[in-house]
Amino acid sequence: MPQLDKDLISQPELWSLVMQLSDRRLTAALLPPVDGEQMILSHIPLPVATAGSYAKAVEEAVYDNPLLLSDFSRIGLLTSSPRVALIPACLDDKAAEKAFEATFGSEACASLREPTWREAVVVSDDDEQLLAFFRRTFFNITIRPTLAAMIECYRADGLWVSCEDAVIRLVYNLDGNLMAANSFDISAPEDAAYYVAALRRVVGADRGTVYLRRAGASREWCAAMADMLRGASCPVEMVNASPAICRLGHSGADLPDYFLQA
Repeated sequence: MPQLDKDLISQPELWSLVMQLSDRRLTAALLPPVDGEQMILSHIPLPVATAGSYAKAVEEAVYDNPLLLSDFSRIGLLTSSPRVALIPACLDDKAAEKAFEATFGSEACASLREPTWREAVVVSDDDEQLLAFFRRTFFNITIRPTLAAMIECYRADGLWVSCEDAVIRLVYNLDGNLMAANSFDISAPEDAAYYVAALRRVVGADRGTVYLRRAGASREWCAAMADMLRGASCPVEMVNASPAICRLGHSGADLPDYFLQA
């Protein structure tokens, strides 16, 4: 039985749809047009072993949830390729390709390039056939690397950490400049604490506050990570969801702020 049936929303043309890909699931957030209405948040599993391939699992997830195929006012897709790089915007396409290959190998293909707010471009290696499927299936869809959306979301100075399900994303700004941005797959709070502490040392932010936003991870998980950082003399400040996310209802606690930047 479909998780997201067409009858679930009476006027989808007034709503927005934002999707995010990960290795294990397709997250779909349906955002209402006015305050007071609840968002609809669905985590659709991707049974790759059953489908035969990742691309096939994604396609089946879309078609098995017919509401996703409605005519929404805005449609965005956030990709999460593990091969993503932050490069200077001054590099032309050829130089950017060389920089990307130097990082990930000659087999890597920079399929998405997304400018950010501070003289940088996020480049990622995503499955071009899968991207073509989304462009064919969804009219006027905007496709962005997840990291690019997070950079747009967190522009204030400081080290910003989005603590999600099995992944953390970090953005560091100093004196109005973007200094670093990255994402890491994690399986325990210890992993997250290690990556945060390591980035602080590398970029020279080891005396500044870490601004931690729980966005999908459990409260216990985030609390354990914060305690580890504080035990290592790292000040941590928990950041609440933005007002724009809060207005979407209780499910907003499990939705990263950067979804609104898709």
